[in-house]
Amino acid sequence: MLVPIAALVSNPPVLDPAPLQSARRDMGPEQIQFKLANGNVIVYLPRTINAGDQISGSVFAQPAGKTWEEQNKNFIALENYTLCIGDQKILVRAIMFTLRLGKDAQVLPMDIDDESGRALAQYSFPLATGGDGRASASVMKNVVESGLPVALYGDFDGDRSRTFAEVNGHAVGVLAEGKNECYITSPSGLGPIHLRVKNNGTIINEKLCIVRLTIMGPAKTITTRHKATLAVELDGLQECTADMFPLEVEVRTENPKVLGFEGADRSVYRLTIVPGDVANGHVLKSVPIRALGQGSYEVSAKVVN
Repeated sequence: MLVPIAALVSNPPVLDPAPLQSARRDMGPEQIQFKLANGNVIVYLPRTINAGDQISGSVFAQPAGKTWEEQNKNFIALENYTLCIGDQKILVRAIMFTLRLGKDAQVLPMDIDDESGRALAQYSFPLATGGDGRASASVMKNVVESGLPVALYGDFDGDRSRTFAEVNGHAVGVLAEGKNECYITSPSGLGPIHLRVKNNGTIINEKLCIVRLTIMGPAKTITTRHKATLAVELDGLQECTADMFPLEVEVRTENPKVLGFEGADRSVYRLTIVPGDVANGHVLKSVPIRALGQGSYEVSAKVVN
């Protein structure tokens, strides 16, 4: 989660434009974002892809525009674009796809074509050199941030049509699936949920907690070399069991020359949450920071239990 929380000076530097496409790795699936003139096309894939693997993924349109009319026009255009991935061509509005890579493949090529067939953006996703070998059924994280997919290990084969998932008895979709890994669409709401996943005769039953992570910055501009604090807030921890603790929240500054944490590594701070920190499902803790120079800053944070 990227949380812009404040600026140290009134004239922040001008940033270079973002690249046409980018890939981001985290505890969730791979996310490839194609940045186009009328919005973004976002592709979700499993994290580990080897030559010869079967995989399932998803593609979504994210229109640009300041008004509903602009967004609707751009959405219609984006949905009529084609995602060319591997040897398949999928309309963006189709949302879901499943494919098998060639045994000698070294990359997974992707491009976005407009209705005339003109390529608007391209990306080559690098393949792994070996699997992670983890096939025992389990959830990667028992505490999941609201809005993020639930990640699982198990005897998955990359074909989402054989995977059935429920949250609190209601069917939910599979965002991406590969060999031994699967990603379930984000559950709504906060607090405890029951996740049930059936795949190839294996059933996973897990209790999870869906939490909201919030960062609050100083109320005023910080003077260079002065100290201040960030507030880190977690909601949704009611009924979390003892085996879900300790939790760790990683807070990272994207501009360590402007804003730094106390300690040897000024760019990262790891905050530990124990059961005694929780009151009615809520946690509020502070993180010391120091202004090291002039400029704007951004802070990102994630639960890394």
